[in-house]
Amino acid sequence: MELMELIEEFFSTSSLSQVMEGYEAREGQRVMAREVARVMEEGGVSLVEGGTGVGKTLAYLVPSALFALEGDARVVISTSTKSLQDQVVNKDLPLVQRLLGEGGRHFLAAALKGRNNYLCLHRLKAAVERGKVDRDVVEWAHKTVHGDLETAPKVGLSHLLGSRWEYCLGKSCGYRELCFYQRAWKRAEEAHLVVVNHHLLLSHLVAEKKGLPFFERLIVDEAHRLERTALEVLGESCVISRLLRQVQGLTGLGLALGMGTDFLQDLEDLKRRLSRSLTFLRGLLPQGRVAVWEMEALEEVEEELSNLSLAMEEVALRGEGWLRRQGEEAPLHREVALGVGELLAGARVLEKWAQGPREMVRWAETRRGEVPWISFHLVPLEVSSILGEGLFTMVDGVVLTSATLSVAGSMAHIREALGVPFHAREVFLPSEFDYEEQVRLVVVRSVPPPLSPAYQERLLEVLSSILRERGGGALLLFTAYRVMEGAVEVLRGEFPHLNFYVQGEEGRDALVRTFREDPCGVLVGVESFWEGIDLPGECLKTLVLVKLPFKSPQDPLVAARSRWYQEQGKDPFTDYLLPEAVLVFRQGFGRLIRTKEDRGVVYLLDSRVLDKGYGRVFLSSLPPGVKMDVVE
Repeated sequence: MELMELIEEFFSTSSLSQVMEGYEAREGQRVMAREVARVMEEGGVSLVEGGTGVGKTLAYLVPSALFALEGDARVVISTSTKSLQDQVVNKDLPLVQRLLGEGGRHFLAAALKGRNNYLCLHRLKAAVERGKVDRDVVEWAHKTVHGDLETAPKVGLSHLLGSRWEYCLGKSCGYRELCFYQRAWKRAEEAHLVVVNHHLLLSHLVAEKKGLPFFERLIVDEAHRLERTALEVLGESCVISRLLRQVQGLTGLGLALGMGTDFLQDLEDLKRRLSRSLTFLRGLLPQGRVAVWEMEALEEVEEELSNLSLAMEEVALRGEGWLRRQGEEAPLHREVALGVGELLAGARVLEKWAQGPREMVRWAETRRGEVPWISFHLVPLEVSSILGEGLFTMVDGVVLTSATLSVAGSMAHIREALGVPFHAREVFLPSEFDYEEQVRLVVVRSVPPPLSPAYQERLLEVLSSILRERGGGALLLFTAYRVMEGAVEVLRGEFPHLNFYVQGEEGRDALVRTFREDPCGVLVGVESFWEGIDLPGECLKTLVLVKLPFKSPQDPLVAARSRWYQEQGKDPFTDYLLPEAVLVFRQGFGRLIRTKEDRGVVYLLDSRVLDKGYGRVFLSSLPPGVKMDVVE
């Protein structure tokens, strides 16, 4: 049977209702499944936009699995986050396996994460011997099936126990047969569908295609986040205070291994050199983020980093020489190799920063503390050329999908940002929700512009009024930590009967879990809380968008990219800042309605959407049927 015929059969009510209670056939889901099947068979690139309720995950998993089975091929599914990756693997794929299993078709699926996410048993043994881990971690290590450090009883263990390649003993490792990363890689090599995250996909792209097994087709879910992840993957940074701790650690290892006085003296000299640099640079740089064009003493900073880089490189190369002269490798030699490698990598980042490559954005960041935090960052101005030349030539067929790919009905921005080839098809899926009945948008006019002296006071009055009327079950989305923290401090005092779950006080997933069970809960966040949070049902009935989510023009990356757009003859606001803000706005708005039963009110406390010409771009990007009220 042809793939298209199979898709029609599987997405009929009778087929899916056997494995999904209460399943209703959805036209948008069938349209997407047919489009994915077309790309699987014919190749090419397709952009598919469809909001919550369409059932996008099933719409791409079923044709991907059928294509892989029929053609003995491999399809990679890339998600934006590891949590969504886990959801696809643990919730959606078992459903598809049951569905296809009804017809006698059985496929293999596997999840693969970056190797540092997996427990290294060799490093665990060393950590136990040095008293670096608790008993609960050891007990977890004996029980875990996949060795995923995300499931460990403590967070942040990857630096200590992750399966980093620098530590890998290869064939000489006594735990090779039990290695969690090697097992995960083997499962991926045998699988028809491999679920990864954007970070691993892009690392595979830039690391000469060595991060993943060979695959024939690619699905990119939540593709609106791909550019952001590419900037992270392709960017580089170096923290001076972290380098100082690294050298202190190497000194301790050197004493334990009897390295010799010459190398130990080199490390002591470098420690003093790093401490002097910290003091010197702290005197040149203001607090917070500062771009290169804001640095009055840029030449002095560049000269200091260049000289520091040279000193670090000399010590690192001597360390490499010492390692080469050793005979049989001791376990601690791996620790030395890692420390020396990080020292050398840091030296090269600092030298690159000092040289000031034109295609990179440079900035520094300083924070107060007992030991000053000073970091230096490099990020590409754009990634469209890298993605365009690599991602879309990696495989013959690519599907990019998300609830938010378009701005006012146009996908031009996402096409340009990702370097999507001109021949790519665009598919818009009809919404499954009745927004006219399910949601009401209320724009509050009385909050003055954000730069007004009366802004904070009036904002608090309006937030208080909303919470007084609506009560718990509210999500407040801010665009700045400072404003959020000031508002929460006041609101907690005014509403002692409400429980505020605030970003930064716990991990996002933990906050969301607790909020779901609390009818008196108010969830509060910025940035990452505008997307990726799923709150269906009664737990969320009020959504407050405090401000239109424009990026700060003072941010070094935003400012540099704005200049770059201008140099290309484009309007930085119209072509960059506005479409980026609209996509985040659409994501934030989408937090409220997650099922056909959901009902609620969205409050927008930014009258610029009414008073400014660009406001209609935001409003025209909302789902069809949304009713809007304007109140004072």
